[in-house]
Amino acid sequence: MTPTLARPLIVALAVSIAGALPGFLFGAVAVAMRPELHFSIPSIGVGMAGFFAASALACPPCGRITERIGATRAMRIAALGAGVVLLAMAIVPHSFAPLVALLVAGGLVQGFSSPAVNMYMAQRISPARHGLAFGIKQASIPGALLISGASLPAIALTAGWRWVFVFGAAVAVVALALLWTRDPATGPGPAAAPDEARGARRTGARWVAQLSLAAGLASFAPHSMGSFLVPTAIHDAGMATGTAGILLAGGSVLALLSRLAVGEMADRTGLTTLRPIGAMMAIGCGGLCALALGSSVPLVVGTCLACAGGWGWASLFHLAVVRFNPQAPAAATGVAQAGIYWGAALAPLTFGVILDHSSYATAWVVAAVVTAIAVLIVFLADAGRRASAVGRA
Repeated sequence: MTPTLARPLIVALAVSIAGALPGFLFGAVAVAMRPELHFSIPSIGVGMAGFFAASALACPPCGRITERIGATRAMRIAALGAGVVLLAMAIVPHSFAPLVALLVAGGLVQGFSSPAVNMYMAQRISPARHGLAFGIKQASIPGALLISGASLPAIALTAGWRWVFVFGAAVAVVALALLWTRDPATGPGPAAAPDEARGARRTGARWVAQLSLAAGLASFAPHSMGSFLVPTAIHDAGMATGTAGILLAGGSVLALLSRLAVGEMADRTGLTTLRPIGAMMAIGCGGLCALALGSSVPLVVGTCLACAGGWGWASLFHLAVVRFNPQAPAAATGVAQAGIYWGAALAPLTFGVILDHSSYATAWVVAAVVTAIAVLIVFLADAGRRASAVGRA
C-alpha cells in the first residue's frame, strides 16, 4: 500500500470507527451495565434502534452540510462529537433514560461520519484505487465490532463498564489528532461548486433514493444475523454453542474478505453499473433461503453465501454512490447511507417480532423475500441511472 493511499485510509478508518463506537460499545457491554442501570434485555434493542434511527435521520442533512463546510471539518465534528458522547456515557448514566438520550446523540453525530469520510476519500485517493480503498474503509464496522467485543472481557469485567467508554473516547481523540495533522502529499481536494453540486443532486436524486431503499431492505439480513444466527444454529440445527459461535465468526471474516475482494476487482475491471451490487445481494438471498432449511449442512452453506454476498455488497455500494456522484459525494452518501441505518434500526426488532409469532425458518424466509425486493430495486435504479446518463449526453 502506497503512503498516499495509506494515510487517508488510516484517517478514514479512525473516524469511521470512532463514529460507530457509541452504539457498538453499548451493545457489547450492555450485559455488564444492566445490574447498575436496571434495564431489560429487550431494552438493549431499543437503545440500538435509537442510535441507528438517529443516524438515519441525521445522514441526509449532514451530507449536505459536509458539501458546504468540507470533508475535513465535518470529520472533525464527527470525531469530536463521538469523543464527547463516549465520555458522557462513561460519566452521566445512572439510569436507562439518560443512556438512551446519549445513544441518540451519538447517532446524530454519526450522521456526519459516513458522508464526510466518503467525500474525504474521494478527494484524496486516486479513483484507480477507490475500490480497494472503500473495501478497506468498510472494514471499520468489523473493526468497531472487534474493539467492542474485546472490551467486555478486557475492560468491562475487570475495571468496570464505564472505563470501556473512556477507552472509546480515547480512540476518538486519536482520530481527532490525525485530522489536525496536515497531509502534505495531497492536501484538500477540490470542492464542487454549489451550482454543480445542486445539479448533481437533482440528477441523481431518484436512483440514489432507490439505492438507499434497496440498501435498507438488504440490511435486514446482515443486521439480523449478528443477533440470531447463533440461536438458529443451536435451536434448528442442533449445533453446540461454541460451534455456532465459530460459524458466526467465520461468516464475519468471509464478509470482510468479500468486501476487500470485490473492491479490488472493481479497481481492475471498473464499476460502470449497479448490477454487481444486485448480483451480490441475490447471492445473499440464496444463502438466506438455505438458512431457513434448518439442518447443519444448509446452514453452513447458507451462512457462507449470506455473508459473502449479503454483507459483501457494502463496499461496492459506497464506491458506486461516490463514483456516480463525483460533484456531490457527501450529499449522495448522506441519502444512501440513511437507508442502511434504517435497516440497522428496524431489522432486529422486526426479526424479533416474527420470532414471537412464528419460527426461525419463517423469519429467514421473510429476510430472503425482503432481500429479493432489494435486488429488484437495484436493477430498476441501475436502469434509471443509465437512462438519465443517456439523457444528459
